[in-house]
Amino acid sequence: MKERKIKVCYVISSLCSEGPVNILYGLLLNMDYRIFSVSIITFNPEKKNSKMADFKKLPVQIIQLAERSPVGFFRMYWGIKKILRTINPDIIHGNCPGSMLLIPLMLCKCKKVFTPHNFPGKYIRLIYGLKKGIIVQLITKVMINFYDKVTCCSESVLEAYNRPNDSRFIAIPNGTSVPLWNRNEREKNMLRDEFGMEKNIKYFIYVGRFASGKNIPILANVFDKIEEDDLKIIMLGTGPLFESVKAMNSKNIILPGFSKRVHDYLKAADYYISLSDSEGMPNTLLENMSVGNPVLLSDIPAHREFLKNFKSEEVGFVVNQNNVEDVRRKIKEIVSCDTNVVAEKMQKVFLTKYTSKVMSESYQKVYMSLLDILN
Repeated sequence: MKERKIKVCYVISSLCSEGPVNILYGLLLNMDYRIFSVSIITFNPEKKNSKMADFKKLPVQIIQLAERSPVGFFRMYWGIKKILRTINPDIIHGNCPGSMLLIPLMLCKCKKVFTPHNFPGKYIRLIYGLKKGIIVQLITKVMINFYDKVTCCSESVLEAYNRPNDSRFIAIPNGTSVPLWNRNEREKNMLRDEFGMEKNIKYFIYVGRFASGKNIPILANVFDKIEEDDLKIIMLGTGPLFESVKAMNSKNIILPGFSKRVHDYLKAADYYISLSDSEGMPNTLLENMSVGNPVLLSDIPAHREFLKNFKSEEVGFVVNQNNVEDVRRKIKEIVSCDTNVVAEKMQKVFLTKYTSKVMSESYQKVYMSLLDILN
């Protein structure tokens, strides 16, 4: 007799191409569908950068609660509740702040899993503002206690939750589904030509939202006024601060806007930079690992955790993201490193620790252990 598959239902706001969605895609790309039956519930409309088409290629059921326009809280609540009754999952897994608040209210008997993709406290206040952020933070502290497993996206996020004696809280480092790049110079040059990049210029690359907490003004001003004639930056992404950077009209700043070709831009670039004030375990940093570019990273727990995989200053530098002079000094230092040596060391760690396959296998073990069927 054929054994029944384990039914896992993921709840997430939408499938727009952002960090948590890309992580979820990598998880499902490596799921063992002989054992698991998967469904996804979204409750916000998709945007232009949606990965819906990619998810539809996987053997999963996708249910959209709000295909064209947003729905109110009560309609959202009753809609999800009705869907869950039909699916009758063994496990519900939340992957965004909204799902974290909603899932415990469903009063389901199934096991509940939640993955925090960033730090409690400061990050919540950055998203919602100070007053609303404090309220959301308090609700989060209460709601997270209703989960059977809290799978933090990095060791540093786990430490921030400060639950050393609570076995429900564990860390499963994020992984990415992009393939290891073979450092092909011919391909790199072809991409640079395609993207209109100059031959004798070394390019830094920032990938992410143009939003508060990312120190976009500092990053843009540093490169706008950079003294070296052979250094420029590609700032890939969109957001509230995009137009202000565009208005600078700087010859040293390339602004492609949103692109689905992040991996190709990383291949074309020479160095990766992030001055963010808060990250869980950024997906673009892991994608850069697969390419092997040296890194210049802000002094935050997630970045320090990443660099602990290497000897001091072996693959890049930590920088004081609020100190313009330190940023400038570290930029000058990093361009002198041996990029081939950095790539070899970085890609080796990537394969052993940060692929989506490694991550997905860890999640599948968690699901099975929650149902007491782990071999």
